[in-house]
Amino acid sequence: MDAGFTVYRADGSVQLDASVPVPSLVGKGTVISETAPGLGASLSRATVAVAADEILAFASTPYAHLGAKRSGVQDIFVDASPGASVDWYKFKIQTSSSATAGLQLFDAAGNLLFCATQKPIRISSVIGTGSHSLTAGRTYAFLPAQVYVSEERFWAATNVGTDIDWLAVSAATADCIRRISGGAEVASRVVSSVGSGPYDEQFDGWAGTSNNGMTTSYLVLDVTNF
Repeated sequence: MDAGFTVYRADGSVQLDASVPVPSLVGKGTVISETAPGLGASLSRATVAVAADEILAFASTPYAHLGAKRSGVQDIFVDASPGASVDWYKFKIQTSSSATAGLQLFDAAGNLLFCATQKPIRISSVIGTGSHSLTAGRTYAFLPAQVYVSEERFWAATNVGTDIDWLAVSAATADCIRRISGGAEVASRVVSSVGSGPYDEQFDGWAGTSNNGMTTSYLVLDVTNF
């Protein structure tokens, strides 16, 4: 930027300036996962109310991944039976503040870009698949940038005997994330498994695999004392 207010990190990169608004915390809580159609007995779903202009981050001990927004809510799919606890944090760009003290930053038009009292989003790192160490004593939540998802469609034999029946099974996997001691772990997990049938015979061309071709990356948010 040519003029204005700029804050730099120790490595010289820009942390804050007067051109980019910073999303800040508007809500947090813990939700308990419940049963959901098509997930199977060992999987569950937690649902959080989320507005169109809000960003949802989450963290849990079981593996989990974020679903799409739908009708004012967003799903968190959990690789655990119903009853699992999921922590959530919501952020949005706020245009006003009631604070009477502390650092505030406005653009040239007078729009609020940053308020130190509003707990701005803090991205600690970006991680992919595998186990990752994080700073001890801090609290973290996770926000997917992009996630690898795949689907496998196959036939499963049932009622095996003189007259075999077939189930058409569709199983989806995704790179999910979980809290672990000292860090976070990202791994591929089954997120849904649906079967239909039985059928007397297999249908040609139905079985196969597909994926979205993405390389998984999660933003790690430092939410300590949020």
